[in-house]
Amino acid sequence: MQVIIGSTDITEYIQEKTYDINAQRSYTSWTDSNFREHRDNIYEKISGSFQMVFFDGYSVNGVTVDKFADLLDLVEANTTDGVTTLRLTVNNLNAELKTISCYVDIQANPMLYAKNGSNVVVKRVTFNVQEQ
Repeated sequence: MQVIIGSTDITEYIQEKTYDINAQRSYTSWTDSNFREHRDNIYEKISGSFQMVFFDGYSVNGVTVDKFADLLDLVEANTTDGVTTLRLTVNNLNAELKTISCYVDIQANPMLYAKNGSNVVVKRVTFNVQEQ
């Protein structure tokens, strides 16, 4: 499992058990006079989702860490006319690393605040991908 946006590998933030990226085939089917079904492949599109977790809000050398904001900036920098180019592993294609142009939808789940006196915030997001 690997996801690369631009030249940045974001795999370290992905929750491995949630990674569900697969290729779906679209086809037309027809039945001949012997009642046998035939299928003609039209195209194949990659889609799916995975969850990511970020620990933000703490300071390093006086700078507050916000990796989630960095992800949003990275997606925006690699998006043109609503389409994002990224490379990712496709599970049902023998874990092949494919480059695709896709629509990305990022849904943020409620943030969890550490109640230990620190400023750490746990941000969990769902990253949805659908090939154009």
